[in-house]
Amino acid sequence: MTAYVRIRNGEVLRTYVEAHGGQVLFAARCGISAQRMSQLITGTGPVVAVRNAMTIEDELGLRYGFLFRADEADLIRHYLGDSPVDEVVEDPTSTSSTEE
Repeated sequence: MTAYVRIRNGEVLRTYVEAHGGQVLFAARCGISAQRMSQLITGTGPVVAVRNAMTIEDELGLRYGFLFRADEADLIRHYLGDSPVDEVVEDPTSTSSTEE
């Protein structure tokens, strides 16, 4: 399951992106299209996968959560910093039958 976050303020992202080479160059460094970067900046596509948000903030040297907000913190704990991205967490409320 892919978790998503929402841009806090596209104008703030625009300022950082322009200071780091512009939309086309910066988007390429982040592994997303310039069109997708434009959508984040303008708000026409304000939601992005956590991995992309982390890459953008890493490239800009910002802490996670500075540019993006998590609407469902329970689903994206790794974005907020308290577990690794690839960690699989078992549901403590699930009952698995090991009896034969």
